[in-house]
Amino acid sequence: MLCARGDNIMKYCVILRVCETVDAVNQLSRPWGLNKRETILLTLRSLVASLKAAEIEYGIYVVEDGISEALRAELEKWSEAIISTDERGVCGSLSKSYEVARHFSDGDWVYFCEDDYLHREVCMQYIDELLRGATEYLQAYDRELLFIHPCDYPDRYNLPDRFTGRSDDRYAIFRSGRCHWREVPSATYTWLMRAEVLRRHAALFRDNIDHHARFGTGDQYWGEVVFQREDALCISPLPSLSTHLHEGVMSPLVNWQAEAARYERSL
Repeated sequence: MLCARGDNIMKYCVILRVCETVDAVNQLSRPWGLNKRETILLTLRSLVASLKAAEIEYGIYVVEDGISEALRAELEKWSEAIISTDERGVCGSLSKSYEVARHFSDGDWVYFCEDDYLHREVCMQYIDELLRGATEYLQAYDRELLFIHPCDYPDRYNLPDRFTGRSDDRYAIFRSGRCHWREVPSATYTWLMRAEVLRRHAALFRDNIDHHARFGTGDQYWGEVVFQREDALCISPLPSLSTHLHEGVMSPLVNWQAEAARYERSL
């Protein structure tokens, strides 16, 4: 894999899971009348803009689960490789994503990104600043299983949490040099973690796929099982650095339509 490099250089290896054939698993409408292809292109273009603005070393690897030739041609412009799944469906694309991630260098950060998240241009810049200063910023909360979930959901402000059922609102708050971060009890499949940690805890990812195959709610597994561990911490930014492109769940305090307008050309 091209993410391999000298151990003194931190690189961001983005694994973008793309499926053009399924509009929305949760059946929620897309904002502004977007179709799935337009949603994917917004995700891709905003992600690339954020990576470039951060002036970091990165590579994008697309794991595709059904795309058109037109979309493939667009994705090829920005990606190191496009990898097809061995089987259709979420479990197949997750399995392939984890397989790809295992080949990255120890010091790399893997960004597992779903195909329907709009990124602010400062997203990766803020995340990179947080991770480079994590020893200072996270202090006693510096855990081996550190997950960075770049989205602040509106239901974070309603208790109990709809995924975990927890009503305790005493979650830790952190401040980096550019924004605040909050411990969160749940997340979707869009987050960053260190490649060497992923390899060391490979059993968790296998169990995650098994959970999704049995119950169809694999992302809930992380909140119910993984984030409750003493060596785990998942945090998301305040205000949000990205948003899920579904009506009713978009992150507060950001004019997302204005953000999207920057990338809507030739959708």
